[in-house]
Amino acid sequence: MRITAQNIIFSVNSFFAAMAALYISLLCDLERPYWAMMTAYIISQPFSGALHSKAVYRMLGTACGAGMMIFLVPTLSNAPVLLSFAIAVWIGTCLFISLLDRTPRSYIFLLAGFTTAFVGFPLVGAPQTAFEVGVARVEEICVGVLCATFFHTVFLPQNMHRFLSRRFQGVVSDLTLWCADTFARKKDAVRKKGRIRLAADITELHLAATHVPFDTHQPQQLAHVIAALEGRLIRLFPLITGLSDRFKRLEADGPLPDKLNLLLQQVREWIAQPIREESTAEMEHKCRSLQPLSGAPSWREMLLYNIGTRLGDFVNSYAACHRFSALVGNRESIRSVVLEKGELSRLLHTDRAAAAYSAIVCVAIVFVGSLLWIMSGWPEGSWAVMMGTVIYCISASQPDPVPMQRGALIYTTIAMAIGTLYVFIILPYVHSFVTLALVLAPFLLVTGVFYGMPGGIKYLNLVVPFCGSLMLTKQYAPNFESFTNANIAQFVGIAGALAATRIAQQFSAQKRIRSVMRATYLDIALIAQGQKEIERDDWMSLMVDRIGLLAPYVDLIKSEDRYRSVNAMLELRTGLNVIHLKSVSAALSGEQGRGAQYLLQAVGEHFRSQARTGEGVTLDRELVNLIDQELSSFGRMDTGILRDEAINALTGLRCNLVPLTMEKAA
Repeated sequence: MRITAQNIIFSVNSFFAAMAALYISLLCDLERPYWAMMTAYIISQPFSGALHSKAVYRMLGTACGAGMMIFLVPTLSNAPVLLSFAIAVWIGTCLFISLLDRTPRSYIFLLAGFTTAFVGFPLVGAPQTAFEVGVARVEEICVGVLCATFFHTVFLPQNMHRFLSRRFQGVVSDLTLWCADTFARKKDAVRKKGRIRLAADITELHLAATHVPFDTHQPQQLAHVIAALEGRLIRLFPLITGLSDRFKRLEADGPLPDKLNLLLQQVREWIAQPIREESTAEMEHKCRSLQPLSGAPSWREMLLYNIGTRLGDFVNSYAACHRFSALVGNRESIRSVVLEKGELSRLLHTDRAAAAYSAIVCVAIVFVGSLLWIMSGWPEGSWAVMMGTVIYCISASQPDPVPMQRGALIYTTIAMAIGTLYVFIILPYVHSFVTLALVLAPFLLVTGVFYGMPGGIKYLNLVVPFCGSLMLTKQYAPNFESFTNANIAQFVGIAGALAATRIAQQFSAQKRIRSVMRATYLDIALIAQGQKEIERDDWMSLMVDRIGLLAPYVDLIKSEDRYRSVNAMLELRTGLNVIHLKSVSAALSGEQGRGAQYLLQAVGEHFRSQARTGEGVTLDRELVNLIDQELSSFGRMDTGILRDEAINALTGLRCNLVPLTMEKAA
């Protein structure tokens, strides 16, 4: 773990933003200045674009949550239990929407729930002050947001283009190694865990890049270049995995043809050299000329034609990846780029069942926690409910929330211990704001450095509870009993959320795998039977995201027999072949058109059967015969682009549906 100048700059800016927020809140006589201080750290991000978007989303979410609290508390002030239930349902609804969104915009909905919890629960016993307290919290949070935005924007702002450039170049390098291994015929070139993880990396980079439009220091073209780069990266996944499969099928009948071996050697040499436009066009032409389709082609000739077209598509997309990746890191060159207007939006997988389950568990945690607090009469019990709510909601999007919650519990406990030291030993000797800032500096500056590192978000669980435990106000009068009670309540709340999560375990790994694959099977069935329209690029985006979602479970999928049929890469290619065949069949008439439509209906029924079970089903030999009949029928057609496209789509579909073991058995 290496400390960089950027980490230090981030820590210094965050510290001064927090101190400025605290000072302004004290100067304006706000009720809880430490809220502004905490908000400044929560909002702080290493990159100015991410900070700006988070600042906007936080203010919107805070206003929405405060508005709901002002509505609920007076309305249900005479029924604390009903009020607690209403707040729980509101928070669960906000969590449900945020889990479906899966973009930084989801922060609005999380904050709408958080704010209602933070402001509403303490008011259960004093509903008459709902409006004043709601306005006060919004003011304190806005002060923190504005201070963080000012310091991180004005003083040595850190832009995203270098970070994104390094990450995208890393992804392109990994894909280059994957391609080289595939073309060199190295075993297990596709199944390696790190390469499956590439799909998750691309989605992660996509979500990071959604902050780019908020970065005022970046050229406007950057967002469009990133969108174009993502699109080319995504296209490489089905191309590389499909080529690996075709090579194996050819090798099953004997060694690869000499002309293919020579072409693969030339492609490897082309990859190893700097990419030039002239060499790219020449290499693409060589690939597409590998095997022409003339007369009634044999199955081996169809495979070679399919390989040639895929290699041509690969060369085109790979060259574009390198070109756009270089542009992302070059601000001057990027200003002169003229691209078709593109959006940074991508079609991502949404699991409504998992989101609903998480929301229901959240409602249960909040409501049961509220009942226990009300029945116990514990004054600080609202802190327990609030902290449990926040920790559960923040971790709900994780494949396994327990490690994150456990880390929050550990760091919060450490923060409370350090806070106790400050409140009762150090702060009583502080008599000016400058001195206060100086005594807080060592802990906050050091922790801020680690917070600014990649993966340093966990240190937020150290900084925020520490700032909150100080409870700095204009009239500073620490009370050991209330201080201890509040800290115990935080510990109890997080521990309760952790225990509840362990019991509920959200969606188990098995259910999550089955849910993703069932959605995939059903989508392919709907597309094949004409009940769902989707573009090729959208399908690739959706499936690469699903592959990334399954990445944490790769070891489980490999180790258990019941997951033998789980192969999202395969279904990605199958969906593309179905979309391709549908577009070709729409232009066909007569026997070929009817035959293609009948085949698509049969493919749809096959995947509906898989969707019903969530697992693979034995392939019906009649479906294979149908594909073979269509291949034979199109092979007898007059030579033309439409015929070649249909044969290409059918060849890919047959390869994806028929396992290599079944081919050998036949």
